[in-house]
Amino acid sequence: MKAFEFNALLPPVWIVAIATLAIIVFVWLEIARKQRLLPLRLVAVFIAIGALACLALNPHHSVEKSSDIILLTAHYNNETLDSLVSANSAAQVYKLADVAGAPNATPINYRELNGLRGNIHVLGQGLPEYMLDYLEGTTLHFYPANPSAGITGLDLTRVYTANRVNTLDGTYYATGNRILKLQTGGITLDSVLLKKGVQRFRVSFAPKAAGQYVYTLTENDSLGNVLTREPLPVDVKPQQPLSILLLHNFPTAEIRFLKNYLETQQHKLTLRYTISKDRYRTEFVNTKQETINRLTEPMLKNYDLVITDASSLASLSGQERNAIERAIASGLGILTVIDSPAPATAVLKFLQRTVSNIKSDSASITINHTRLKVPATSVSVASDERQTSLLEDTNGRAVSGYVQHGFGKNGFSLLSNTFTFQLSGQAETYATLWSDMISALARKEQKPYDLAWLTSFPVYPDEPIEFQITSASEKPSVLIDSVEVPVSEHSLVHHVWYGKFWAGRAGWNSLTIRQSTDTYNFFVSQPGEWNSLRVAHQQKAMQKMISAQRDEQKEVVRQAIPRALFFVLFVLAAGFLWLAPKL
Repeated sequence: MKAFEFNALLPPVWIVAIATLAIIVFVWLEIARKQRLLPLRLVAVFIAIGALACLALNPHHSVEKSSDIILLTAHYNNETLDSLVSANSAAQVYKLADVAGAPNATPINYRELNGLRGNIHVLGQGLPEYMLDYLEGTTLHFYPANPSAGITGLDLTRVYTANRVNTLDGTYYATGNRILKLQTGGITLDSVLLKKGVQRFRVSFAPKAAGQYVYTLTENDSLGNVLTREPLPVDVKPQQPLSILLLHNFPTAEIRFLKNYLETQQHKLTLRYTISKDRYRTEFVNTKQETINRLTEPMLKNYDLVITDASSLASLSGQERNAIERAIASGLGILTVIDSPAPATAVLKFLQRTVSNIKSDSASITINHTRLKVPATSVSVASDERQTSLLEDTNGRAVSGYVQHGFGKNGFSLLSNTFTFQLSGQAETYATLWSDMISALARKEQKPYDLAWLTSFPVYPDEPIEFQITSASEKPSVLIDSVEVPVSEHSLVHHVWYGKFWAGRAGWNSLTIRQSTDTYNFFVSQPGEWNSLRVAHQQKAMQKMISAQRDEQKEVVRQAIPRALFFVLFVLAAGFLWLAPKL
């Protein structure tokens, strides 16, 4: 950065050359006069000619100016604002057009945000996620408002299926005791008691048919007064019958109850029991009969999930276990129930897990808000970064989980007597336990186009919605209401496409891909709905954008040295040269 710059009338080299020549001439003349005060007269010559040169050069010097900007959003803290203004009185203060208070702040709308540069201090609830693109290249500081009471987190990424118990997880911030109810048509499907503070919650529901539903999440205080009602969109998919192979040495009560449950869910079942070496007894439910003797990889391609136990898995031949492993890599899922505290080495090698013995032969787990103590094999499965836990006990021990192996999942469970739930009348608990494990492990349907929504719920009308499509097929043609949406391929990763469109009317909407028969549904909320969730999302997005490592930006400006100063110096020096001979 240059300390001085010139905005000269002529090329600076010319001006300096002329000034140097003038100084030489006038210094020689002053010396030739042989008058008094020679040193002062020579200084006056330098000052006068230098001042004239500076008038022609018009010098500017660079200064660093604070570029602090204060942006007020809803529910900002006045004390924080006063503190920032006191620390930097030169800071520019803006407020969004819909923010009350701060009469001295300059109103600004969202479209003008891209004109802000420098160190931006955002106070309050923050900005919508899609607006943060306007602040790229700035240094951002965020002073969040107090958290909004209500739902601050909601997991709508699960696949919800008809004719089974589905669960919805979320996070709630309560300022007092609250009751959260999941309702439809005024009928309460599930409810949760929430205490003061931040806590997780789970509600369950069992839709009878596929479709796009709008449930209601109602917040009540301890007296039963309704505080808020939020419309909850749920896209329920039809239940897809799975082809499941059960491999066991002999039938047990656990297998009998599981078979009956899976039959009611319309799954296609094949059960194989070992009578003796190379002799088997088979059962078929909702599927055609076929010979199931030796397990091979081509045969296993017909199944979505294998359910077995450690003892039965150990009795398989090495070739059969290898065939299952190769099938898992191609997408098959398997669930192995570890029914012995000392499983065979071949089983542990197959599961790619290690176990250690513990004293407890039970586990305390929570299903559907209920704490349960259930029998569990007295081992602990060592966990690592490859393992995903599906169910943990209160001590953090993985009761069920899996390891991703290629395109499939290699799962395990320590629960070998789940049929006791059925015997004790806890059919819903039994269904939740098994449906969660089966849906997590079963082979996933391979679709030509896989779409993922990148924009968090909720979205309001006239706001952008971003999506990602992964496909090995041709470039997708995306349609919204018969209007094509442009997509662009990732610059580094082939077959990954991104697109963005603007939400239209509130309610259920759909997106289609011309090359696919699938329909992708999305919900647009009314402005004002899900305010606590929206604020929580945008505050998290603001925090992610903050870069504490970057130095604060300083705006460098060119400031002219007042030309009047040079004129006054010239007049004083010239006046002294005129007056000196008369002294």
